[in-house]
Amino acid sequence: MAHLAGLGHRRIARVSGPSTLVHTRVRTAALLEAAGAAGVEAVVVEGDYSEESGAKLTARLLGRGDPPSAIVYDNDLMAVAGLHAAKELCRRVPHDLSLIAWDDASLCRLASPALTTMSLDVHLFGGLVAESVVKLVEGEPVEERWCPTETVVPRETT
Repeated sequence: MAHLAGLGHRRIARVSGPSTLVHTRVRTAALLEAAGAAGVEAVVVEGDYSEESGAKLTARLLGRGDPPSAIVYDNDLMAVAGLHAAKELCRRVPHDLSLIAWDDASLCRLASPALTTMSLDVHLFGGLVAESVVKLVEGEPVEERWCPTETVVPRETT
């Protein structure tokens, strides 16, 4: 939110994954809280992590009478599809619209323009998950864990 608000965005959308997933709800709550603190209008639409939902929801958001000037996607695939949809709708990225993806897979660096991402240490996160699974299998209590803090990796879509 700070990155996008710092660029002057005042209406920011989030294309989320399914709200049945805890991390989706946590990300949405964080976005809404940060938007409120920054005086930014936030719009959240729920997708399913698929290419189809990324494209369809981007087109729906950009077809509104008050389209967002930035969109944050819950995964890379939806973001790349959203980038393609924005281009089909003749939106210039980042001049007319800024886009941010989650996960920072190679797909983001290979997109044209290259996608700005929210990146986290997936290897560390995987290790934390593995430790929890081992404890569970061994009958030990498993405490709640949170993934490492993500960082913005600015590229050509913001």
